[in-house]
Amino acid sequence: MGGSLSGTLQASCDAEHRAGSYAHYYTFTVSSTTEVQIDLQSSAFDTYLFLLSGSGTQGTVVESNDDVGGTNRNSRISTTLAAGTYTIEATSYASGVIGPFSISLSAPVGPCSPGTTTLCLNNNRFKVTATYRTQQATVGSGRAVALTGDTGYFWFFDQSNVEVVVKVLSGCGVNQHYWVFGAGLTNVEVNLEVVDTQTGASWSRQNPLGTAFQPIQDTAAFSSCP
Repeated sequence: MGGSLSGTLQASCDAEHRAGSYAHYYTFTVSSTTEVQIDLQSSAFDTYLFLLSGSGTQGTVVESNDDVGGTNRNSRISTTLAAGTYTIEATSYASGVIGPFSISLSAPVGPCSPGTTTLCLNNNRFKVTATYRTQQATVGSGRAVALTGDTGYFWFFDQSNVEVVVKVLSGCGVNQHYWVFGAGLTNVEVNLEVVDTQTGASWSRQNPLGTAFQPIQDTAAFSSCP
């Protein structure tokens, strides 16, 4: 369970639980009791989010949310669900609004534990791993070395040879996102993954084999503030 997608509110689909608004619906299944977080974001309109029981638009409203923290145009539902089927209704606060949006569904994955191949950054909230593949088809996991609470690096072949540096910063006071910055000193294939262990949301970036690693400056990597 989990993932993210984008959509557009259009006049072709009326909202069932927000009079005069349009909506999109997404159904998911929970196999056992678990915590979930649903985020609805749009730069075009003030969002409104409903979580319904069952499959389809006529389910009973389990929870709803207008603004994250009461002051935000985006919406979030964080709750514990029993096993069953649920439907997300993504809509708008104002009636008659159309425009693009993004929605994500995630579940916590447990606290980050630092290890030989795992960095735990930003108060141990974000789990960072890296894998690689060489021209000779050698594959492996990067060895993690922490530098500061927010920053660390990976080496692949020799501990004196730094391959990828990464940091995760809180931009919550700037744009309500966590930021991922990175740089590589390699041209092997690299798969860099960052997981928010509080929400289960994940971010990844791949460097193709035979290509110089391009700098990463993603200031919208995670929308899971605070």
